[in-house]
Amino acid sequence: MRTFFLFLLLSFKSFYAQEISQEAYEIYGHSRGGAAAVRIANVLGDMNINVAEVNLFDPVSLGGDFIFTHPNVLRVNNYYQRNSSDLLSKGLLGADNPFLGSPVKAKFSFPIINQVNYTGENYRPGVPVSHLNIIRKAYGL
Repeated sequence: MRTFFLFLLLSFKSFYAQEISQEAYEIYGHSRGGAAAVRIANVLGDMNINVAEVNLFDPVSLGGDFIFTHPNVLRVNNYYQRNSSDLLSKGLLGADNPFLGSPVKAKFSFPIINQVNYTGENYRPGVPVSHLNIIRKAYGL
């Protein structure tokens, strides 16, 4: 299995790929990296390459949608939240929850999509799940 991690922090993208085997891929993306993960899965579908799993953490797009267009993906785990954003009141660098994630869809019956909506939930007592702590919440950290 091949694993891709796509993360975006502010305007910096970091990309990590680790080959595990030749059979399928795992793709991980946070924020706009989540949008990129969907696009990569769709490009791999164009190439008839299987994707075992896509894990999205609060995927955000500046346009476009979150639709898996091929049945090449087996499973999608999408962790997102729609809690109030404080981007306008605190600015990008000071915001606790600058962006809101989105649910995803599939054009076919595959992939199996596990939507995990953390809206209204807390990361810790008194600390709502946000765009900045959603990965820790998803992994129980």
